[in-house]
Amino acid sequence: MGFVKASIENNGTITTLTDTNKTLSDTNTTLTGTNTTLTGTNTTLTGTKTTLTDTNTTHTGTEFVVMFTPYFNDTKFVQLIITSNGENDININIESPFPGTFQTTYKAHHVAIVDLPKSIVDLSDGSNANAVKITSDHPIFVVGLVGLGPYSTETFTAIPSDKLGQSYFIATHINTVRYYGKDKMQTVGIASLQDNTDVTIYFSNTSDILLQSSNQTISAGTNYTFSLGYLDTFYFETMDDITGTRIESTRPIAVFDGLKQVGITYDYKSKTRETNINEIGMEQLPPTSTYSNEFIIPVIMHSAGIDAYIISPDPVYKIYTYTDDVYTVYQTENMHKASLSSKSATSIASQSPLLLNIHVKMRYNMRTSYITVNIPAISQFSNEYVLATPFTNNTYENFVSIIIKSDDVNGLRFDDHPVAPVSESDINYENQMYKTLILRLSPIHSHIITHISNEVLFGVIVYGVGDGWGYGYPGGISL
Repeated sequence: MGFVKASIENNGTITTLTDTNKTLSDTNTTLTGTNTTLTGTNTTLTGTKTTLTDTNTTHTGTEFVVMFTPYFNDTKFVQLIITSNGENDININIESPFPGTFQTTYKAHHVAIVDLPKSIVDLSDGSNANAVKITSDHPIFVVGLVGLGPYSTETFTAIPSDKLGQSYFIATHINTVRYYGKDKMQTVGIASLQDNTDVTIYFSNTSDILLQSSNQTISAGTNYTFSLGYLDTFYFETMDDITGTRIESTRPIAVFDGLKQVGITYDYKSKTRETNINEIGMEQLPPTSTYSNEFIIPVIMHSAGIDAYIISPDPVYKIYTYTDDVYTVYQTENMHKASLSSKSATSIASQSPLLLNIHVKMRYNMRTSYITVNIPAISQFSNEYVLATPFTNNTYENFVSIIIKSDDVNGLRFDDHPVAPVSESDINYENQMYKTLILRLSPIHSHIITHISNEVLFGVIVYGVGDGWGYGYPGGISL
């Protein structure tokens, strides 16, 4: 499959595609009516302007709103990786109040790589106008990519606008190790979809915190409220640990958190010496309404260690992890950090819905890099993924880790062929055997991963590692 490489420069319009009385090609699934949406299996829906959904909804969408947060070093490139499983060209529109990105439309077939102005990440604490809205006349999957170089790259999976919410928890941890005299900062960005959106941040800190670039102090227990307009953003950074901070809004918003720079404390010989790495981390956070209970973290190729950050809105319930044949139980806290095996898969379950984010130390050619990934729950798996590796000058080894029931592996297809994993492992979860398979992805290329049965769902994590470079993102989260 080929790429479309697009730079933001020309204005255009968008063509809308509509379907009426469409029968869906799914198992025992029928759809009739006008403006009707149906997802699921063995389900019938009739009527007008009627919507029926279940937990296995698609991870694609026709509208996304994203933003990019700043980093210490000069940004070399900012990109959108957009994929589609459609056979025909689709119209994609990019809109932003930021100069150089307003009202651009172009056609793409399967994959489009969109270069955005690299200065779009230049933010200061407080309100900005750098949100980017992506719309399409066909369902698409969107990944944001920021590259600094050398040794710094990060990606995030964009969440469709209709899956965004009004309540979020911050999941990114803080690392205060200094690197060439610079402190590692936790970053938070909020993007608004509508005018008159009021946002309140309920900080989790038990002592005063400092918003770094504005030199503003937030007292312990203080709430911070502000208002945003259409495609406005709000950004702040701090040296203080605000993991578990809650964000509420009067209208749906998109929330991003990350690390402006990362110091990794890991030495491959002594296991103790500190190794400072000029890396970054960034994720778009799912709303609390989409949290789920059961997860499997796959084996990650070239991983040298995994930390799981588990956010639970309800601290009453217990959280169970299972890795390397060891069960661990956590309870009575909103945020849990668990160090996991890098050699075997891990299951995590709870009686209360969770947000699960992993921080992975990668080792490649004796160099260390770092990626952060939101892990989809088992209930958020999909049946088909269209994936693309970054279109950059960096040299990566690209991989995908797949989580699937062992009985379903034979029907898995990679670019229409049976899978040929470079590595695989097993994990028993709730008396059901799962496999995690690692496949190699071609550089600067797109791939389709699907199953011969449209009833089989599986999870996908995409990542790459190079000589000090690393990126990672979920191949889709069906919210």
